[in-house]
Amino acid sequence: MTTQGYFDSSLPPDPSLNLSSQKVLLLVRKERDSTPLLAALKPVDGIDVQVLKRSAWPLTEVEGGARSVDIVLIDSDFGDQGDLSFVRELKSTCEATGSRIVVLADREGGAGALQAFRAGADDVLLKPINLAEAREVFSRLAALPRGDESGSPGSVVVFMHVTGGAGATTCAVNAAYALSESGASRGCCLLDLDLQFGSAANLLDMGCSSSMQELMNDPARLDRLMLESLMVRHPTGLQVLTAPRAPVPLSGLRSTTVSELLRLAKARFAHVVVDLPVALTPWTDVVLRMATQIYLVTPMTVPAAHRVARLLSLMRQQDLGHLPLKVVVNRGDSAGKGGAIAPGQFTKAIGRAIDHVIPNDYGLVLQSHNQGTPASRLKPQGRFAQAIKEMLAADMGASAFAQTSRKFALFGRL
Repeated sequence: MTTQGYFDSSLPPDPSLNLSSQKVLLLVRKERDSTPLLAALKPVDGIDVQVLKRSAWPLTEVEGGARSVDIVLIDSDFGDQGDLSFVRELKSTCEATGSRIVVLADREGGAGALQAFRAGADDVLLKPINLAEAREVFSRLAALPRGDESGSPGSVVVFMHVTGGAGATTCAVNAAYALSESGASRGCCLLDLDLQFGSAANLLDMGCSSSMQELMNDPARLDRLMLESLMVRHPTGLQVLTAPRAPVPLSGLRSTTVSELLRLAKARFAHVVVDLPVALTPWTDVVLRMATQIYLVTPMTVPAAHRVARLLSLMRQQDLGHLPLKVVVNRGDSAGKGGAIAPGQFTKAIGRAIDHVIPNDYGLVLQSHNQGTPASRLKPQGRFAQAIKEMLAADMGASAFAQTSRKFALFGRL
């Protein structure tokens, strides 16, 4: 294997980049593969590269030297499904230590780069390596806070739905408010990624909106400072990335941009709440794979049951069946009303149990929508607010906030 083919740029080192020293662990399949890669990376300023064969390197290596490895660079072949499994397995270890994962993928490898992001890679460097691209990747990663510098990565709580009117956005807004009130030192943010008809800003009565269009027009600018500038602060202290004022194509966001957006948000905030559009997008699975908890919000109707069943089947086909997804029935104490069916019929139709039930408090929710105030703020001790808190506490643990003593059964209070 020659150096040519991995390295196609003759640019000299650029000292103006002023990169801080980063320790890079390069994992290769065969020792001879390291020679051309090291030659290609040598002109990149501010990195110290060590090489190890993947077969000789257990996943505990990063754990044992967590503070010494900044970036794990993996030479990959995504024709081998084992590489995807390796990245997925490595992701949880690196998230705990603050190390980043960069995958080396063939430039002509088709969907290899997208597969890498879906598996959990923080970035992708294409082969043959272009020096300008390599500098951009390493300099951007150097500017990001390490997990040990800003605390452990924040949780990512995703709300999704497969039918309109499910109440997923209402649940997302109230969950974000509840988490923002939990007293976490790094606070909470809400990302409204329904680029066409997102309504989180309306439900919070926010007169101004985020400059999402700037992010979509120039995603390369995305860093922590840009993220901070995009956020709109709600009077409660909740930080919100609102949907664009005018509908834009869902493809306007790239998978790489969404991955970076979530990564930055996790480093900045203790809790990141994401509201997804009803449609599946090219980046939906990127969000789902990065989620700490996924709530699929649905009414208990026959059409909704069919759609939920189809989504669950699709997720299994796309190797997403292992994700932490919970089925949440909204307005769950309304069986027999407005087309709702019995819980037994619903669970049989979707092929799994209902995990959480949010009670119907139509008057309170309508009042909250009209006033632009979270229902959990209007009536913090009400059935709706308590159910949201109990759901989050059950899935995220006592660290999110203290559990309340009241419990709710499917059709009322126990």
